[in-house]
Amino acid sequence: MRLVDLEATFVAATDTGWRDVDTFTEAHGVIFDCPKCLGHKIMAWWPNAPSQLAGDPSGGKRWQASGTSLEDLTLSPSILLTSPEGCGWHGFVRDGAIINC
Repeated sequence: MRLVDLEATFVAATDTGWRDVDTFTEAHGVIFDCPKCLGHKIMAWWPNAPSQLAGDPSGGKRWQASGTSLEDLTLSPSILLTSPEGCGWHGFVRDGAIINC
């Protein structure tokens, strides 16, 4: 499975939350459908995202990101959904592909 199959989009932080952007260089993060249940979105913010984001669902976590597009995006470390209401998905984004743990 690939990010582009999960309705992925780059996002940039705003004063009230985030907005979609077109390119990796404009982005502060990425949002995509959960590859395990497709029932919710996953958001991963880069280190360059503002430290205080309105409505930050990531809880202040940050991921290193490399690539030039959604087709070759790599995030580090893995993403682990641990909230009580979450589905428990754990996996990596490597070269635009989803790799389940």
